[in-house]
Amino acid sequence: RLAARLGMVSPATLDLNVVCAGFTHALATADHAVRAGAAERAVVVGADKMSQVADWTDRGTCVLVGDDAGSGGAGIGPVLWGSVPGLGHAVRIEGTPPRFAQVG
Repeated sequence: RLAARLGMVSPATLDLNVVCAGFTHALATADHAVRAGAAERAVVVGADKMSQVADWTDRGTCVLVGDDAGSGGAGIGPVLWGSVPGLGHAVRIEGTPPRFAQVG
């Protein structure tokens, strides 16, 4: 439903089970798919419900887990040159043929 609301037709789906690192791993996977040209944009939705499997009598480990959820996305968008006041000169395209230039 989320993909449909975002106008994504026939989205690929993937279930990653890597517990704590799951969201960052999924976001990196989405980033790589976009950079490789396999996708124009990607949405990552993650949720962990560790409270159901935690041993609440083991105070050495139960304090390390919890329930959480988050979402994010990756895609190619416009470059906003000079979007930080006073730093518009730091990154630019100059010369003929055009080339990337960066201060520092």
